[in-house]
Formats: sequence, C-alpha cells, structure tokens
Amino acid sequence: MTFSLLALSADGSFMAAAGSTRFLAIGSAAPMVVPGVGAVWSQAFTNPQLRFEMIRALRRGESVEQAIATVPLLDEGSAGRQVAVMDGRGSAAVFTGAETAEWHGAISAAGFSVQGNILVGPEVLDAMAAKLSVVPATEDVRQFGERLIGVLQAGQDAGGDQRGRQSAVLLVGRSQWAEGEPESLVIDLRVDDHPDPVPELRRLLDLWVPRA
Repeated sequence: MTFSLLALSADGSFMAAAGSTRFLAIGSAAPMVVPGVGAVWSQAFTNPQLRFEMIRALRRGESVEQAIATVPLLDEGSAGRQVAVMDGRGSAAVFTGAETAEWHGAISAAGFSVQGNILVGPEVLDAMAAKLSVVPATEDVRQFGERLIGVLQAGQDAGGDQRGRQSAVLLVGRSQWAEGEPESLVIDLRVDDHPDPVPELRRLLDLWVPRA
C-alpha cells in the first residue's frame, strides 16, 4: 500500500525516511529517524512497534542485516510486513514477508533503499532507485529534502500505489550525533490527507525554515 525510501545525503551528514501511500497519515505509523542511530520504515500490514525494535538493535551495535533478520522472531505476523532499516553510514536492509500484497519488492544500494507493496509494478521502484542513484557532489539539507521529494514524484509518475494517493511524509535527521547536539529531527513534514500528497509535501518544504 506504500512506496518509500531511506537515504543518506551526498556527504553523509543527514539520513532520511520518506514515502507516500493511499492511507491516512502514513507519517504517524511507518517511518522513524533517530539522529546518530538510523532510519526505519515499517509498512504493508504495518506494525509500528517494529520501528522501535530496529532502532534498539542498532543501538546495541547490530548490523542492519542482523537487525532485519530478527523481524520474524519479533512478530508472529511478519509474513504480512515489509520493513526497511538503514544505519548512519548508509548500509540498508529490507525484509518483505511472503504474504505481502503484490506487486511488492525492494532495491538496496550504498546509501539508500526503496521498497513498496500494492504497487502497479516494478517500474515504480526502478524509477525511484534510478533517481536516487544520481547523487550530487554537494547538497544542503533543503536540497537533500528536495531531491527525495523528487524521488517520490518519480515513483508516483511511474504509477505509485495501485489504490491511489492520500498521504506523504519526509523526515530528516543527522546521521551522526554528538553529546550536546539537538536530538530533534532537522525536517519533519507530513501530509496526512490530500488528493495529491507529494506535490503538497514539496509545497511544505518550500515553506520550511531551519530552526537554530
């Protein structure tokens, strides 16, 4: 029911989770970004608790592969889940349960992952991955956010969610964190209910002003 991404910025300073779906307020249940730790996206027949479990695993020093391998052990309903996790260095892994609705799939590479279910077909993730694979030499956090919204738009233009469109979200945090630095997200923008949520998310980013 969703197409989503986890990504690291060009210089590795920021990590993000972003996605869109035909579901109300996806930002409240699917993504999580914890500065200095990692980013998670839990979708399909969503279990929001798995976000916290993946972050706990990363805090324990587990690799993303080790963390994602625990999903079937943690959740008896894992056959219907799709979960992606990325650490602060850009390593990513994705779990897709055998009962996840078609079309489903995932693509992971250095610095990003894209994943989705109930999509029109593989062309959605192919378009997103192709867009994410083009990394600028430099980008500030706004440019990073703009690039990721462009990736979501590429997924939507390729067909997106079979059922339509309703909500979208963009979360960005620092990939590394030091004592004394703010623990809050740098960007936290959500479109909960809109007939065309990805352009609306772009409009919100245009209005966004960095906080000190």
